[in-house]
Amino acid sequence: SCGACTAVCPRAGTHNMGVRKVLIRIQRAQQLGMEPADCLMCNKCALVCPRNLNTRMVWFFLELLDSQK
Repeated sequence: SCGACTAVCPRAGTHNMGVRKVLIRIQRAQQLGMEPADCLMCNKCALVCPRNLNTRMVWFFLELLDSQK
């Protein structure tokens, strides 16, 4: 929950969201606020994550789940 991922995310400013908020909303089973397709898959968030979260895989699985609806 440090927010380093949001600081480097190119989509965070345009969607008023960010990876950190999305991950928190996933944990709380809330609406994401961003669609998986909104992610550019640039991997900047994973590179700066102090916990080494593979955020790219989070987006990949969210997109996979979204396509199965």
